Amino acid sequence: MNGEAGRHALPVTRRHVDDADQAQRSSERRVPPISARSPRSALATWARRVLLTIGVVVPLMAALIGVEWVITPSVADAQQRVHAFAVSHHSADLDQPVPAKYAAALVATEDGRFYSHPGIDVPGVARRAVGVFRQGGGQGGSTLDQQLAGMLYGGSREVRNDIAAQAVLGVKLDATYSKAQILQMYAQMLYFGQGFYGLHDASCGYFNTPPRNLTWSQASLLVALPEAPSNYDLDTDPQVAAQLQAHVLNRLVAAGALTRAEADQITPNSWQLATRATTGTSSGC
Repeated sequence: MNGEAGRHALPVTRRHVDDADQAQRSSERRVPPISARSPRSALATWARRVLLTIGVVVPLMAALIGVEWVITPSVADAQQRVHAFAVSHHSADLDQPVPAKYAAALVATEDGRFYSHPGIDVPGVARRAVGVFRQGGGQGGSTLDQQLAGMLYGGSREVRNDIAAQAVLGVKLDATYSKAQILQMYAQMLYFGQGFYGLHDASCGYFNTPPRNLTWSQASLLVALPEAPSNYDLDTDPQVAAQLQAHVLNRLVAAGALTRAEADQITPNSWQLATRATTGTSSGC
């Protein structure tokens, strides 16, 4: 009797199992699987955000630049301002073009598109503008032209309008002077520490050599020094300056001006610093 009951119960059990499996599969089909966001969707979202930012920033910058073009001063007196700066700091005028090695190190570090842009680097200006509106202060994006404009014409107003002012002055400088003249004025306006203002005095003061004779080691060091000229002494604490110089060397390697092997050979031992007894004794200094 028990065996016969078991035989009758077996088909029922299988049907129940089959029905349960079918119900589970139907449920799985109704509930979509949870998956990560597709790359295409993420790219579309990013593109929309970029377009929205551009749509806000570009018209605003255009309006500000239009106003600033009218109210910013002419830059026709830029060279006179540089000369007045040299006189006030008792430094020698840089009467020759900036030497090629120093120019290459400066451009690679500060403004990689210097020779191709019209005084402003549009992507950099946009990044800086976004930083102002989001965080209350913009960093980066300033070309050498804009930095020179700030040194010559103030450019110290920490307001949003200052971005447009420096942009316009940078364009005016680029339209009025050659790239070589802009580099020359820029190098004259820098403070290199140890009381040396301008590239000529820094080159002669640190190395007892005129700028035209600078080595890669010396030129890249002089590009690094204005970052924090009062924070270290090359004689007593050269490693701090060497760390800043390493950044300049890396940029030169990235620009193709130096190989990695050439950059790695540059150490504080290759600076050839002048002594007090030899400073100013070289021809040209």
